[in-house]
Amino acid sequence: MIASLLVALQIAATVPALEIQSTTSSETSGMAAGGSGKSVMTVANGNMKLEQTEHTGPALPGAGAGTYMLMRGAQKKMYSVDPAKKQYYEFDIDKMQAQVGAMLKNMPGMQMKFSKLNSKVEDLGDGEALLGHPTRHYRMTNEMVANATMMSDTLTITMSTTTESYYAKDIKVDWSTMVSGDTAVLSQFRELIPGVDAAKFRESVAKLPRLVPLKSITTTSSHFGPMEQVIKVTQVVTKVDKKQVPASIFEIPAGYKKVEMPSLAGPERQ
Repeated sequence: MIASLLVALQIAATVPALEIQSTTSSETSGMAAGGSGKSVMTVANGNMKLEQTEHTGPALPGAGAGTYMLMRGAQKKMYSVDPAKKQYYEFDIDKMQAQVGAMLKNMPGMQMKFSKLNSKVEDLGDGEALLGHPTRHYRMTNEMVANATMMSDTLTITMSTTTESYYAKDIKVDWSTMVSGDTAVLSQFRELIPGVDAAKFRESVAKLPRLVPLKSITTTSSHFGPMEQVIKVTQVVTKVDKKQVPASIFEIPAGYKKVEMPSLAGPERQ
């Protein structure tokens, strides 16, 4: 009886998950530095754990050696967990978006206005087989133009991003609770983008399949007046496993201390 109960508790404490191992590399020209890395992402029931096992180049805010990212369910929050220090940061997506918008709106002597935001998603048919899985090839193109006015001078900023993605047709994942409908562009600039353009952008994103991309190549070309920067990021999945994992891997470990991240907008005024 006791043995059966222990087995039942062990089964209840695990969940079926998809473990995705991948490599990422970036090539840049202009102002930014490139980098590379390897990661393991575990996905189950709308929850996600992302561990970066190798990394070179600039680190993300709140990230560091040995840390990992968590996203749980439909919460609009992410967590950066540091086992060595037994502490974690909490990323409040809405708060961060509001801070970025306020920072851009309230730059001393500067006004920024978007005049163009276009997005297009194309289904290009069957792609190459990867890891023995048939794929579907999609291309997403985003174009953005912004004008930053300071005093009597105006600087035009243009950005064009193209992502070629190859989705495994036989590996489905519910990304809806993990991937924001705003995407990176709207997350950073949603306070400054006209509502009509933002709605069209979300419509384009919704056309992408809810499948696992086994390879994606993103090329972003940015022009800041006379300066140009090109970034090419390639992500390739090297292994996909279906397995049982402890449900606890998606929870903040007991006893870990929450650490506040500095405000993106700087110290608040009293």
